[in-house]
Amino acid sequence: MNKFWKVIFLAAVVAGQVTGSVWAARSLVVGPSRFDLALKPGESDMQVIRVTNDGDEPMAVETLVEDLFVRQDGTPYYGPPSTGSQSCATWVRVNPPAFDLGPGETQIVRFNLGVPNDAVGSRYAVVFFRSLSPLPGSNSLGVSSKIGSIIVLDIAGTAPMAGDLTALRIIPPAENDTRHYQALVQMKNEGLAQFRVSGNIWIKTQDQGSLVFSQHFDPVTVVPGATRDITIEGPATLPPGEYNLSAEVEYPKEVIEGAHHFRVD
Repeated sequence: MNKFWKVIFLAAVVAGQVTGSVWAARSLVVGPSRFDLALKPGESDMQVIRVTNDGDEPMAVETLVEDLFVRQDGTPYYGPPSTGSQSCATWVRVNPPAFDLGPGETQIVRFNLGVPNDAVGSRYAVVFFRSLSPLPGSNSLGVSSKIGSIIVLDIAGTAPMAGDLTALRIIPPAENDTRHYQALVQMKNEGLAQFRVSGNIWIKTQDQGSLVFSQHFDPVTVVPGATRDITIEGPATLPPGEYNLSAEVEYPKEVIEGAHHFRVD
């Protein structure tokens, strides 16, 4: 994936007082933003990241390799290397580890990932680039933030996939921000390899089985050891009555079915 991330640095580390004119914006462009690697135990791979100073001020840049995690709602967060059981952060070596970038300049950064002989499953890390640039003047003031490239490593054939549909229910409009009914499909990854699921939901009346609503949901990644909540927006209103929510989740090796009964007063 050759998508580029562009970040205007907004997070600040401040010491002293700010006086005088407004400072020019600082930004980095980093690409690719994601690497999907498939390696066997004992193998290694080298990849290239392009880091560009897209602002009009020089900056010093340092690299950090951290763990990548995914919350239950699918949003990512990060932590120190080897914090998580599915980390590959300590297997990554980055060169150069620090560099200076003038306005418009680009630095080619290489990283090497070596897989231990006993490694299994899916592993994750992120290579961050952090800028800390002192501004001109007598006061000490800097703007600091970081942007990175995600590494998703599949150690092929080392771990079977194991997933389960752990919850299926309706979330009424009063309990969410969309003003629609939502279907919650909850999948748990009980194995060491990540997998992707997609599927369909249906809402039917209980008495006659009349179809009220149907919706397909696109593939979603569920990382090892994690539970993933997949919310699908449903109808804005439902007449009072008894309903059945059903789902078919397309898991890599099978289709998992679920059903849930609910009532609208």
